[in-house]
Amino acid sequence: MRIVVVIAALLLLSQTTNPAREGPDQTPFRITGRVVAVSDVATIPDLPLAKAMVVAVPADAFPALLAESAPLAAPTGELAFTAFRLECDGHERHEAPAAADGRYELALPPGEYVLCLANVRGRKAERPPFEVAGCVKVAGRPGQDVRLDIGFGEGGVTALPDRAPKRDRPE
Repeated sequence: MRIVVVIAALLLLSQTTNPAREGPDQTPFRITGRVVAVSDVATIPDLPLAKAMVVAVPADAFPALLAESAPLAAPTGELAFTAFRLECDGHERHEAPAAADGRYELALPPGEYVLCLANVRGRKAERPPFEVAGCVKVAGRPGQDVRLDIGFGEGGVTALPDRAPKRDRPE
């Protein structure tokens, strides 16, 4: 009888997964937010950038992508003002077009990314090349939900504090 119990226990153990043997959790994290033209006048509200494209590039791949891209403005060394023509040939990237209200959503493997805001000047393009106006950094853990509103204005491309009016927030 003991042999049967031992064999049954071994079979049960062999069928369960051992997290130590598996790789790191690759459950995507989700980024949601809005892209807006930031107004520097108190009486003029921020406006959604409905034709914008949000492009996520793994942070470790961004320098190589940037080195192969054509600059659209003199380099400043600041990510917020890093303007370039993004061809994306051979580089990993994830894209999300902004909806009419400026909302976007991306699901990404866990890690660090550079999110670039492209086509902010009215050029609607769903495929590369994209005209990038600037970028921000973001990171996410497996299964995490990240809210990131992105603004474009005199300060370049910036991550914004949550500015959504209460009526626009999901209940």
